[in-house]
Amino acid sequence: MGLETKRAIKEVIEKALPEYASMITEAAGKDIPFEFNWESFGNNAENIRRVEKMFLRIIADALKEICSDELGKEAVNESIHQISLTNVEEKDQIDISLSEGCVQVKIAFELEFGGDFTVNEFNSQITAAL
Repeated sequence: MGLETKRAIKEVIEKALPEYASMITEAAGKDIPFEFNWESFGNNAENIRRVEKMFLRIIADALKEICSDELGKEAVNESIHQISLTNVEEKDQIDISLSEGCVQVKIAFELEFGGDFTVNEFNSQITAAL
């Protein structure tokens, strides 16, 4: 992993993640840790810089909507214990699932359009799994 890639990862972890993690904690009423598969990004610093826009912002907004009432907050607290992100190469590999307490998100960051999820898509898929 090159220097520019390491800097991009550091920026996400130190600047973007705390802001969005705080929003999720406030909405859900608990901390939900993140796990990033940085190796799946290869040596692509530009794609790592897209994590905030294409992932953190979307998941925070979706979880705020899901937790907008006590039933949603309770479901999230009981069912979601971690959020995991992996970069994939193809559109047909993108996915959102909830398994064993982990929301597993696969996004094709290389694709500028259609490689990620909207807030509504994320919301409906996670809500259906809760």
